[in-house]
Amino acid sequence: MFFSPGEITGVSAVRINSLSIPHVVRNGTEESVILDCDYSIEDHEKKGLVVKWYFSNQASPVYQWIPNSKPISLGILKGKLNLDFEADLDNYKMKRALQIIRPTTELSGNWMCQVSTFEGEAMKASRMIVYAPEKEMEMKVVENRRGGFVNVSCWATRVFPKPEMTFFYEAEQQVPGVTIRYEEYDGAYDVTAYKVIEDTTLSSMIGTVFECELAIPYTSYVRRRSTVFEPGSLELKDAMRMSIGQPRVSLDMTRLLLPITIFTMAYFSLH
Repeated sequence: MFFSPGEITGVSAVRINSLSIPHVVRNGTEESVILDCDYSIEDHEKKGLVVKWYFSNQASPVYQWIPNSKPISLGILKGKLNLDFEADLDNYKMKRALQIIRPTTELSGNWMCQVSTFEGEAMKASRMIVYAPEKEMEMKVVENRRGGFVNVSCWATRVFPKPEMTFFYEAEQQVPGVTIRYEEYDGAYDVTAYKVIEDTTLSSMIGTVFECELAIPYTSYVRRRSTVFEPGSLELKDAMRMSIGQPRVSLDMTRLLLPITIFTMAYFSLH
């Protein structure tokens, strides 16, 4: 079954008056959220009333309620609903809504309410995003004097949904040509971005403030980290030396050195 946010279809007197779904929820912060579907039907249609909820274009419902019977939670919602929740005193509306207990990121997606009778049906859908902010975020600028370039690097871990990352410098000027890589872990994303800047522009960059912006789509969530380029503050060979003889290299250092090492190998193979 395919549906899109805001879509409404139907015949007969069945009508969905409003669909109330929280658009953005932060992972792990809410004890429960309510997805409500208020509708109107004629008295002669009540006998055949069935309310169903669907998730992210799945063909099978994740919730079903027939008046005067117990509601059923299915699929991704099994064990995650308060089935005693009542949205209305009307016997033909009381179990129309979902009360989801402690919503998590896997519940992000489109939610559709379908109200059907023997004579017709109505449907309406909307999106809910359960997002997870980064667990850590860092930004560094590393200079390689011998190679004549600097590497601007930024990374963030365990973000959901798939984030966007952008570099800026001095007064909100966006840095072009940034390379971005993603890795997925347990339903979340690690993101690494870097930009290698060659020596032809180094002299004009002294004291430049670089900023890394992490943004989560469909939300207003934005985080920034910044750093200042000071020539001679750190060289690639010094960074590499820090890892020599160590039993383990930290995740942060690995993220920092990988793009630099790749570029260094390519650079010297051409000179």
